[in-house]
Amino acid sequence: MGLCITVDIFSGLNNPSWEIRDPDRTRDCVEFFVRHRAALADIGSGFTGLGFRGVQVHFTDDIGCAGLPPAFELAGGGAQDPYISAELADRLLETMPPEPPAEGAYEAVEAGFSHELREMVRGEIQRIVGKTFGDSQSFAAAKAHQDDELAAEVDEQVMTLGRRTAPCPWDSAPFNPEFWNHPAVQPYNNCYNYGVNYRTDTMAKPGRKHDYEIPATVTGQQVAQGLFKDGLRLFGVDCQPPGGNRVILALVTGAFPNGFRDFHFYRYHAEGHWSHKQAANMARRTDNSGVLITNPYLCDRGIYTEWYGLFQSHNTVLIK
Repeated sequence: MGLCITVDIFSGLNNPSWEIRDPDRTRDCVEFFVRHRAALADIGSGFTGLGFRGVQVHFTDDIGCAGLPPAFELAGGGAQDPYISAELADRLLETMPPEPPAEGAYEAVEAGFSHELREMVRGEIQRIVGKTFGDSQSFAAAKAHQDDELAAEVDEQVMTLGRRTAPCPWDSAPFNPEFWNHPAVQPYNNCYNYGVNYRTDTMAKPGRKHDYEIPATVTGQQVAQGLFKDGLRLFGVDCQPPGGNRVILALVTGAFPNGFRDFHFYRYHAEGHWSHKQAANMARRTDNSGVLITNPYLCDRGIYTEWYGLFQSHNTVLIK
């Protein structure tokens, strides 16, 4: 009997994930779960926006499950007892392999994680108990100090898309979440796969197909370098040639309170709105406040407060 633990927190980068294989430790965890069933929630039953979404627990086999569900969520906001749920999630953090990954940032599974990452997740669990889901306060503060000139520029770009007068020709299919939310697709494709409309089942990263690794600082420019290597172009500056699948996507970046950074993408649709898919979660067309996204610059993006710009994909783009 074993447990696979995943912290559902990032969108573009890999979520921390590890296994508990020690029989005694696994048995202790199961006993806690059995005694506190009100702390367990269905995956996706709580907060599903950008930011920390809970700690997921999956049994790796059916031996000794003690009648518990094969998968459930802690500290995601869906439990009947959110306080005990947060306590159990915090206990599981103590089982994280302590050594930092050998190379890259947040990329390793079973290779170990830094103390800073563990403490960042612990802080997010505490904020969940305080019902500050997705850190919309950070976005509200950033919006209060937004660049009005940039806001007007992005608004004009979005309006040209709706009027079909944009400087670059583009192709846009209607919002079709059924494809991306299928059980064979959803867990293995992230916001980048969704943004360029390209299924790889690899949780794709900008530039990885072309041997580029985004530095741990994860600035918009560093993510954009990976996009350029994969064949994407800045929208309105360097138009893609005629051909299918010339989709429009927006890149944003952001930082959690203790400095861990991530990136995220939105995609434009023929209906005139935008949609997105965070990590292994479902594709949707609403922001962190549950509002339909008509402008990705102005929508509630949680901790992803930094705007980089619009890009154009193409059917020749290769990602991994």
